[in-house]
Amino acid sequence: MNGYDGSFNSDGVSFAEKPQDSFFGTAFSEDEKKSIVKSKVNNKDNYYFGTHCGETTYDHVYIFDESEVFASEAAERYGFTNSDGYADAARRFKPTLYAMAKGAWYSPVAGNGFWFLRTNGYTTANVDCICDFGSVYNRGTYVTVSDAGIVPVIRINTESARLKSAGTVCSADIFKETENGEVNAVSTYDTPQSIELNGEVLSEPVVVKDDSLSSGQKTTWSCVSFGSYPFSEITDGSFDAVADYAVDEGDVITDHELYEKLGTAEWSDNETEIGGTKYRRVCAKDSLNPSFENGQYYKWNNDTEYRYFRYDPIKWRVIEINGNEAMLLANRQLDCAPYNTESRDVKWENSTLRSFLNGYGADRNLSGEGFDSSPQLSFYGTAFSESEKECIISAVVETPENPRYHTDCGDTVNDKVFILSIDEVFGSSAARHGFYPGGGVDDPARRFRPSMYAKARGTWYSLVEEYKGNSFWYMRTNGYTLSNAAYICDFGYIYSRGTDVSCNDSGVLPAIRVDLSKADLIPAGTVSSGK
Repeated sequence: MNGYDGSFNSDGVSFAEKPQDSFFGTAFSEDEKKSIVKSKVNNKDNYYFGTHCGETTYDHVYIFDESEVFASEAAERYGFTNSDGYADAARRFKPTLYAMAKGAWYSPVAGNGFWFLRTNGYTTANVDCICDFGSVYNRGTYVTVSDAGIVPVIRINTESARLKSAGTVCSADIFKETENGEVNAVSTYDTPQSIELNGEVLSEPVVVKDDSLSSGQKTTWSCVSFGSYPFSEITDGSFDAVADYAVDEGDVITDHELYEKLGTAEWSDNETEIGGTKYRRVCAKDSLNPSFENGQYYKWNNDTEYRYFRYDPIKWRVIEINGNEAMLLANRQLDCAPYNTESRDVKWENSTLRSFLNGYGADRNLSGEGFDSSPQLSFYGTAFSESEKECIISAVVETPENPRYHTDCGDTVNDKVFILSIDEVFGSSAARHGFYPGGGVDDPARRFRPSMYAKARGTWYSLVEEYKGNSFWYMRTNGYTLSNAAYICDFGYIYSRGTDVSCNDSGVLPAIRVDLSKADLIPAGTVSSGK
């Protein structure tokens, strides 16, 4: 933007060799440059996540930060709404044809692009952006994303600058030109199916009106236990691997005697059994995001220390019943994995997450990674006994196109384990599953917390006051491009634009379909979105 040399950026790239290398050198004559004020540019911490965004700089050209586009007097003064989640027409910008030729993406719906803010997202590897329909993506997108448009900002000396009037632009006109096709509530479902199981009635989600919740509705799910997975951590005393607010009841078990036994046990493929109970051990190298300091990731003391996790029954929410068939969704995020291990165009059918969940071989995904050489490599192989596997239905899994961006998300496949699609979370099936059937709402029913094992494996967790301890989770629907996957954030808000498929700190929220006439499901009470 400013024509600085390589000493000004972490990659050492120089933009100072000739004027055409930079925006400042290209856009302004020497006389015009004299009228541009070198501004003091403050870089405030991320509004929600507290991410430190660096020191104050002094620049001729810059881009806006969060505080200049929402939740401030400055934002209102500049003509923007005070809300970050609102689809503000004043924050919608179209790229020029030159910007498109250079690689800027534009929406197939209205031609809008998205544009970076200078504020970092939930980590310093991410940067906030304004999406095509004018909402602020506070979590951000990868800093390496290369198809964002650039909206420059300058301050000028009005006494010396030779300005020419160029008329006006109006957000009402922008709205008419760039209506974004927001997907609103599309269905209601008020006849939940039920079935009797072991003397108890299992029901599809029951939804009642509740104006105290942001979605205006409260959902209660029947729950069952089926299968098992590493979950609770066994410690010998003090525990500081994660913040207290991210520890739920049963997540950590202090048992000095058991801890000693685990330390001297015989392990095979990092698994052992004591008293008929299975355990798994992991160390920092088994984490996708090993951290050695307090933060929003599980904290390790060193590279070699093992942590021990007990296999516990998996608690599932019953989200659909069709005769003797039930669709179950995990009550917690059970592991950590990217949608795909490589950043590339990929669909659910050939993603590594699909292969990991189902135990497929290297021929089933574009990255050529196999998860079939031992049961412990996959979720399916780890979570279920042979008799339990016989009860899991090989489900027909359709992935409709992204409803906003019309991205083709691939062919119908058959899977034992899958993740939900946009359609199942806020489209035609959402209401039946207990979710608010539409976008633009921070739905408590869509908020999930990772297990302690998932955190140890690298799942990020939120420090935002109202959502502390929640994480985000992928849907199988692609985002605005095939190299992105849509997700639900810690607030319960749908980011249909998505994030890079290689983002590796998401919680994994599996779903399965089971044959109720075969499966030995154990009723496990209810959970509610109001808690």
